[in-house]
Amino acid sequence: MRKLLFILFIASPFFTFGQTTHHHGDTQWDEDSKKMLLKSSNKPITGSIKDGRHLEIYEDGVFISCKDYYKNGEIKHEKSYNGPWVIYYKNGQTKFKGNLKEGKENGIFKRYNKKGILLEERNWKEGEELGVKYYDKKGILSAEYIWKSPTYTSYIYKLYNKDGNIQKEGIYIKGKKHGTWKYFIPLEDGSVKLEKKIVYQNGKKIKEF
Repeated sequence: MRKLLFILFIASPFFTFGQTTHHHGDTQWDEDSKKMLLKSSNKPITGSIKDGRHLEIYEDGVFISCKDYYKNGEIKHEKSYNGPWVIYYKNGQTKFKGNLKEGKENGIFKRYNKKGILLEERNWKEGEELGVKYYDKKGILSAEYIWKSPTYTSYIYKLYNKDGNIQKEGIYIKGKKHGTWKYFIPLEDGSVKLEKKIVYQNGKKIKEF
């Protein structure tokens, strides 16, 4: 089905709902107005821009969506200004997916391997990354970062064991351990128990209890 859609993109301008199809070389981006213009008239484009296997849709010069295809006709990439952003492997598996709000990342973005196993989750809010979770090759949660500064030097850090249970958690301030860190040990039933707490100040251990 995705290959059929690719053929329709190439063969029929009516697939873009009757809008005019332009070639990439006939257009130009205007940095001042933040719009895509037609070179011949210097007017904003409403319609599609085609460049090989890449197709972009604009309305009054504003980007709406785009799609890319592999040589075999399978979809490679699709992106909307307000909506889903998805990248695919050649085998059709999803490589990366998330949503955009007015062109900015918003919500949870997920990355997978070619077998469909989750590798990474990033949490965004209107273009600002809030945190990231990493998973092992089996798809089990292994580590988590919750950003507390835009430079990513201050953050809450959580490390998980092979079963996906919490192993330790605490805060880094400018790359150094700070505040109370908690350390856990695994139990026979698969759960964990708090083993100890250690208080740090600027990377130095103050006390343990």
